[in-house]
Amino acid sequence: MRLSWKTVVAWIITLILLASVLLRADTTDVLDKALSPNIWYLIIAIIISFCSLIVKVIRWILLDPKLNKISVKDGTAYYTIAMYFSMLTIFKAGDAVKVVLLVTREKISSGIAIMSVITDRILETFAVVFMSFFGLMYYSEKAGVIPIKTDWILAMMAFILVLTCLTIINSEKFLPLVNRLDPFLNRFIAKFSSNSNGVNFEQVTIEFGKAFRSYLKRSKILLLTVFLSFLAWVLFSLQFVFIAAAYNLDLELNNLSDWYIIFFIVSTAALISQLPISIGGIGSRDYAYILLLEGLGYATVAVTTITLVQTFVGIIIPSVIGGFFVSSFLTTNSHDSKEEENDELVSEPIDT
Repeated sequence: MRLSWKTVVAWIITLILLASVLLRADTTDVLDKALSPNIWYLIIAIIISFCSLIVKVIRWILLDPKLNKISVKDGTAYYTIAMYFSMLTIFKAGDAVKVVLLVTREKISSGIAIMSVITDRILETFAVVFMSFFGLMYYSEKAGVIPIKTDWILAMMAFILVLTCLTIINSEKFLPLVNRLDPFLNRFIAKFSSNSNGVNFEQVTIEFGKAFRSYLKRSKILLLTVFLSFLAWVLFSLQFVFIAAAYNLDLELNNLSDWYIIFFIVSTAALISQLPISIGGIGSRDYAYILLLEGLGYATVAVTTITLVQTFVGIIIPSVIGGFFVSSFLTTNSHDSKEEENDELVSEPIDT
């Protein structure tokens, strides 16, 4: 597989960010500390990380009735495969892979598949923005200064969320533009697909908007998926707390406001990782963690260790697991489709 120059540049940036993270502390001290955790706390952190992933999978398969047939097991495989492919590029390529898996393996229409992936991303970002905004005042009060332009990032993400939702709700108004772009989009898809029939983007757009509006009207599902979004990030924050405990870092969680500060740190680092700077947000996320924790007076070696360990536990391990699923969930698609075509040819009556 030939790597594009963009991917090579992204990997170089990621390595530079990781090197700068390690250079902020003594690399030897960080490695020594990373290799001497409280193993039980670390195991609990890994279990919580897996629970957070399961919550996200359940949220995803609730977004449309057509997705309800997907088992949590398969959904988890799809999610980790998406994380694996997002680790390979500077953009969230895994989202496109999830669409492909829904269309080819689950026989779900493209419009609904795209809606589920984008809505899942909207819910994820909404929970992160809300938690970061809510904890901002508590962090600023305790730290005295915010080392990252969090308010600017929050405003940008909130604007993108609102604009995206309005665009999806009124997607039919963009049909003239979609029709104009149809030849270009089909030529683009032809580079990555052997399907010569092309894609009816007008139909996809109509189905996409209809599915999203249907989701918004299902009030119980809407509230449940929003709740699951917050629950997933609370679990992810709890995982961070246990990783800190594994390395004897006292986060001073004496009252509720201290927990809000942890939510702020975790969610702000997640927002930073969404920016197309590095591969899978690695490096940029860690740098955000370190700056925010240093702002509270924590030692650089300690915060560098726990942030790198959390990246390994929460991002790299699930992505590697997804890489193992690729061979069984993606490479069999073409074989399965050929078998289906052959079955159709055999069963089709011959005109005489």
